[in-house]
Amino acid sequence: MSSLTIVVEAPEPSGALITARRALDIGRDVAAVPGPIDSPQSYGANELIREGAHPITSIAEAMRLAGLALPVRVRPQLIDEHETRIWSALESTAASMDELCGRVALPVAQCLSTVTALELRGILECAMTGEIRRRA
Repeated sequence: MSSLTIVVEAPEPSGALITARRALDIGRDVAAVPGPIDSPQSYGANELIREGAHPITSIAEAMRLAGLALPVRVRPQLIDEHETRIWSALESTAASMDELCGRVALPVAQCLSTVTALELRGILECAMTGEIRRRA
């Protein structure tokens, strides 16, 4: 069993809350990702935080609590001007495909092709929400 249990979402009742309580029973640390106060899926995680669980508000915080170091970020190998423009456009914030195409002033087909190449190489990730963001 791990030394840290992180609950991301947990309605009441849920298996995630049972796992968190068992972890506490045997002296393990419990952390939770806070969620919207009006979401039934966030109720359990928010309650755990209220009861003293560590709040997780970033990847860095989760890594620190787990006793892990963040990987060293290295500038990825970018092959051409399009990749460099897309990488630069995602420096400060993630973007939808439409937003990204507008930021880099590329046709949608070229932008999509370049994003796909970067994603396949592990440089970018496309979230289920449709946001495109840097990985490296």
